[in-house]
Amino acid sequence: MISRIVAAKSPDRIFTLGFVLVGLATLAQASSLMLVNTSIGLLVVREFGLGPQVVGAVIGIQATCALVSRFPVGSWSDRYGSRLFAFGGAAMMVVSCVAFVLSLSIRAAIPIGGGVPILLVLASMLSGVALSTFSTAASTYIAYTVPISRRAEAVGYYGVLQGLAQGFGAGVSIVIVDGLGFGALYAIAGVATIVAALLSLGLYEGSRQQGATPMAVEFRLHRGVVAPSLAQYAVIVGNGAAFSFIPLLGISRGVANPGLYFTAVAISSIVARLLTGRIADRRGRFAAIVPGMIVTAVGMYVVSSAASAEAFILAGVAVGIGFATAQPALQALAIDLAGPAERGTAMATFWAFTDFGVITGSFVSGQIASVSGFGTVFVVSAVMPLVGVAGLLAWRQLSRPTAIAI
Repeated sequence: MISRIVAAKSPDRIFTLGFVLVGLATLAQASSLMLVNTSIGLLVVREFGLGPQVVGAVIGIQATCALVSRFPVGSWSDRYGSRLFAFGGAAMMVVSCVAFVLSLSIRAAIPIGGGVPILLVLASMLSGVALSTFSTAASTYIAYTVPISRRAEAVGYYGVLQGLAQGFGAGVSIVIVDGLGFGALYAIAGVATIVAALLSLGLYEGSRQQGATPMAVEFRLHRGVVAPSLAQYAVIVGNGAAFSFIPLLGISRGVANPGLYFTAVAISSIVARLLTGRIADRRGRFAAIVPGMIVTAVGMYVVSSAASAEAFILAGVAVGIGFATAQPALQALAIDLAGPAERGTAMATFWAFTDFGVITGSFVSGQIASVSGFGTVFVVSAVMPLVGVAGLLAWRQLSRPTAIAI
């Protein structure tokens, strides 16, 4: 029998105790991650005196480690539940924050890394594993416990907390660095993820189906959810570039706090998530996916020429609305397509494509920025969601699934 949290009384109830706990834990964990990720570009350039290629490489290393660790965590969560892995991911993020702090004073460099501190790379690797372990476990918990009839709506509500975390973490990251320094920022991030670890201990699930994947280190791609995962990849490529280069782009154009872009993304995405999940549940997944991806593309194009705080905010509003409309519907579609005992594997696959999008966005954007400038990075980022929409519509036309409403 698929596990259910004890507190659930009604089959259509979303806000159970478990949902609230996993949401608050995600709020704390995602805040920590955003504090860290939006500071990496400044840390690499300002503190260590390295170039934009290194920024992209560090973020890319983080995403690569997240990608590699997702698949075993997904299959383990299918069989053993999510609590252990949510706690473990949060605990590992604490260790990552300590490594970031130590990198400020212990600057032994990688011999072939062009002066990149070893501890910086280690901290980035640990944060990547922590990210994938926690988020895969939390997404699996949501996939197994929310009501089917309100799946996209529940995913949207869950994403509201992620949006709050994004707004807090990204919006104040530069302010904290300028006022208190990098050490204080990573200390605050560490405290936030300790809170996430403690909240994760309160999650409760029963036993999984006996047919679920046994405990083994395997990297199995859930082929049934590749289509929505590829669409997610197309949207997330621009986010990888944004994390790495929007702070540097804004500063290069004389904008005092380009982090307001992330705040605008967060606020607009909160509003969108409260409304659009119901559309995906009642009118089909594509009713939210297609317009969401198109609006995301528009927002990324605005970033490419933004030269004022107002322009960054406008772009952030568009990206926030677009992404918050498309992503919950894409995730709900992936859950729809998964077998009843394979939702952890499905979520691992879905978020692995997200990691790959960040890797691509970070590594490739670093190279594009060094040759053609930051603006070109976001022109390319605007094209990708449009390609994703075309591919997803082609998949629907060719497959014509009848078992689910898409």
